[in-house]
Amino acid sequence: MKALLPILVLFVYGSAIAQPVPKFNLKEAIADFPRSQLELRTQGPVSIEVNQGARAAYETLAETAGLNIVFDADFRDDSTVRFRIDNANLLDAFDALSARTGSFVEVLNARTIIVAPDNQTKRRDYELMVLKTFYLPDGTTAQRLTEMVTMLRTTLQARYLAISSTANAIIMRDTPSKIALAEKTMALSARIAGGVAVATNGEMISAGRPIFTLEAGAIHASSPAKSGLKPAPGSVSLNVKESPRMTFETLARTAGLNIIFDSDFRSQDGNSFKVENIDVLDALDLLALQTRTFWAPLDGRTIMVAPDNQVKRRELENVAVKTFYLPNASQRELTEIITALRTLLNSRYLALVGVSSAILVRDNPNRMALAERIIADLRKSGGVVTATEIPTGSESGFILNNRAARTLTASPARLQPRVAGTLSFDTNDSPRATYEAVAAMAGLRVVFDDRFKDGAAAPFKVQSIDIVDMLDFLSLQTRTIWRVMDRDTIFVAPDNPTVRAGFLSQTTKAINLNKAQQQSGIEIVTALRTLLNVKQVSALENSIVIQDTAENVAIAERIVSDLDSPRAR
Repeated sequence: MKALLPILVLFVYGSAIAQPVPKFNLKEAIADFPRSQLELRTQGPVSIEVNQGARAAYETLAETAGLNIVFDADFRDDSTVRFRIDNANLLDAFDALSARTGSFVEVLNARTIIVAPDNQTKRRDYELMVLKTFYLPDGTTAQRLTEMVTMLRTTLQARYLAISSTANAIIMRDTPSKIALAEKTMALSARIAGGVAVATNGEMISAGRPIFTLEAGAIHASSPAKSGLKPAPGSVSLNVKESPRMTFETLARTAGLNIIFDSDFRSQDGNSFKVENIDVLDALDLLALQTRTFWAPLDGRTIMVAPDNQVKRRELENVAVKTFYLPNASQRELTEIITALRTLLNSRYLALVGVSSAILVRDNPNRMALAERIIADLRKSGGVVTATEIPTGSESGFILNNRAARTLTASPARLQPRVAGTLSFDTNDSPRATYEAVAAMAGLRVVFDDRFKDGAAAPFKVQSIDIVDMLDFLSLQTRTIWRVMDRDTIFVAPDNPTVRAGFLSQTTKAINLNKAQQQSGIEIVTALRTLLNVKQVSALENSIVIQDTAENVAIAERIVSDLDSPRAR
């Protein structure tokens, strides 16, 4: 009975503090990380007459505050909303306007906010989510950790929670207000210490959005997905009312980047977009949010824009494999960390190789960065050694996978165009005509599969890239695939599962294992199946035999190589 008393007290205090979870209020919310980064030019007071529509009112308040503002694609400007805000604090004015229009305002960065309809779907899309590790005193039992997690689930309706009995830690991912309430609740019954807080915009961890880290009281923003891009330096100011395509092209040109568009991208005239003195890549992010699209880097100087949905993200969002070595980690510790990654990040591509004390993760740049933070937090005394990321293209896109595999193989391409060096191209023609023009410019022949069907004319413009990149980007824009037939001939076919099945040649390779790896051959086979979705792979006495596409075989060979000598890395 005595042992149960602290838990009962914890439930009572937890319920008293955490019920109910406070409603979102911008004025109060900016006290919490990472909304506290918001930099207002003035706090007010302000007075405005709301008689020209909600959008105009929001824009007036944002201009007064010195903020950039974007609107979700589903935001509806209600011109019938009429009321007056008199002599109010600026943040109070935002909250009053949101309450009257059924909207909410979320902070995107220090000088930018977004307005969206106030419903659960939009909150999951935009509301900030904080990841934080709470360490409990040494000697805390696994049962006590479980009881505290149960309490947090019950009192806060928290979903993203995990425990590590090895690190005496509870890891939570939720809104800033729930994180703060969880910290207060746990502190009532235990002496806790908080780790470094990390935040992202939205429940779904998208690769294009920034990651905010709170260290030593300072907020740091990073964008892992953009790290490989080499844009022209400087900021941009823009106030246009034109088609999203034209605005994207303007921003890409300002950044010195090539830009191509997915064939399902739709652009309508009259889209208003206004930003002032903002990094050009951040401006691309804001335009993508406003137009319900996303953009992904294809190389250091080229990006692609597509509709924002799960299918397109699987096709175009870059993913990589990274190996984390955890010296002297127990099986329990490895399992707890794997479980935490699955629970907190919704990660699917995770594998464990016990003999190497290694965890392998395949994911987009943002999830990878968060996975690295979680692993480091739960190994604060044991340490972590990381291998270099292995690019694997995208989850389901052949062209990006092919491009990633090229970086892992030293074999020269068999294609030998008559024109060497980089090329530039600008046309507005059908896919067939564009392929023929590109091939002719490079001195190549092009053969089309019988199933190839020509489409409508679409602009295709790139500058200073080699012929292989140009063919790759053209295939992405036209939803086709190409391959080399001989040194001066390419073959083009439609990109769909049926064509791919016969289009992609299979190769078989035996990958040798060292003595330590031979003890974990089955684990390595399981890892390759999990990470790469390969089916024809098996373990022999001293090797792994894999039969799959040349791209997957090259990536599998590199993964096994990374598991070879972790202590030397």
